[in-house]
Amino acid sequence: MAFFNEIGKKISQTTQSAVKGTKNLADIARLHSQIAEEQKLLSTLFAQMGKKYYELYPDAADEPFAPICASIAGSLHKIATLRDEIQRVKGVQKCPGCGAEIPMTATFCGICGHDMRKEPEAAQVAFEEHPECGKEDPDNGAFSPDVEEELER
Repeated sequence: MAFFNEIGKKISQTTQSAVKGTKNLADIARLHSQIAEEQKLLSTLFAQMGKKYYELYPDAADEPFAPICASIAGSLHKIATLRDEIQRVKGVQKCPGCGAEIPMTATFCGICGHDMRKEPEAAQVAFEEHPECGKEDPDNGAFSPDVEEELER
């Protein structure tokens, strides 16, 4: 009978050991999962911090941020170019008023009514310097701006 009692004790000890080992493995897996979640949170926070820095200092001249900021600017420009290409392929344009995609041929936005006709850029007046006084002469006239002011009085 002592023999069976010994076997029973051994089986009980082995079972307890297995349960303890399984519990330890489960605890370790749970802790690894919590670490992974914290690392994911840290990655998000670092990304937010980097984005905020770029928003505040996009033209950072200080090392080591200047090359990174330049790369970000290049990527943002490339994304904008690719989005424009997508719109061209789709045959749509983005309304500056509401952001809706409307046909390239639309004169007005069907959502907000924004006038989509391209306005000619205002012609810039080239002011030349008058040879006598050196002041800008908007009408490039024969008289110096000083003389014209006197004549207008």
